[in-house]
Amino acid sequence: LLHTIPHRGIGSATITEDRNGNIWFGLTSGLFLLRNGSVSGSLEKMYSGNISKVYPLSDGRLLFSVYGNGIYVMDSQAETVSAMKMPSKETSAISRHCVDIFEDSRQRLWFGSFNEGVMYVKGPEYRTFSMSDGLPSNDITCIRQDRSGDIWFSSSYGLSRVNRDMTVTNFFEKDGTRGN
Repeated sequence: LLHTIPHRGIGSATITEDRNGNIWFGLTSGLFLLRNGSVSGSLEKMYSGNISKVYPLSDGRLLFSVYGNGIYVMDSQAETVSAMKMPSKETSAISRHCVDIFEDSRQRLWFGSFNEGVMYVKGPEYRTFSMSDGLPSNDITCIRQDRSGDIWFSSSYGLSRVNRDMTVTNFFEKDGTRGN
């Protein structure tokens, strides 16, 4: 399998498995598929571009971000790709610089970006967060949800938690984290 992975882009790989057992690789050279997780199989190139995140959704579709270009949706059955339409100019900037994707328990899609902050989208509803909303940095590199439903962001400077009423709380080394 390793000999089939393009040499460029291995260092910034994002890898995920969909609900059909397929393994998806996002590399700087494109989006690749290994069907049914078969290590003896070969990688199929599904899309060209600098793929920063690949994320399977609960409904079976696959989202992936192409850094500098936007967020795309792949219908995993038909293997068709379409650009995800963003609700505003501000959210389009987040989309172009997206480095993390997360679907929370309320089916909101969260997108973290370099330099543009973070947003969630659910149908026509959306919300953005940036330093002007209390985040310590606009570089959001990872998004997760805890058991109580709060959303957590890691950034280039500290951790942030957004609770259900959308209040932002930040945490730094002085609060017990291992670093800022």
